[in-house]
Amino acid sequence: MHWKKIHAPARMNAVEYTEVGFLAVGNAGTLMASKDGWDWKRYKVGRDLEWDLFGVAYGGGWYFVAANEGVILASRNLRDWVELLRDEDMTGMVYGNGRLVVGSLWKLHVVEPERR
Repeated sequence: MHWKKIHAPARMNAVEYTEVGFLAVGNAGTLMASKDGWDWKRYKVGRDLEWDLFGVAYGGGWYFVAANEGVILASRNLRDWVELLRDEDMTGMVYGNGRLVVGSLWKLHVVEPERR
């Protein structure tokens, strides 16, 4: 078995594998991406220490991150981010079948990014 430790610039909170490769998110707006899991590129979401990130998804050409205060941000290029929705009771999210579904304590949000 071969393994490698990757040093991250912040506390990392979630990792997902998507059609574009591995995506990892953490505190202080840290987003890391890798096609193969060995070599990683770092991106910054927001300004300064604005966002701690707790979830990540990709689909339909969109990247999605779940940030503090229940904010979901979306980007097509990992540089320019827009607020997609806000729900302080958010519990998780997943992209599939052309939709982002966000779970909350007593509801689901269903977003079709292409229709925005």
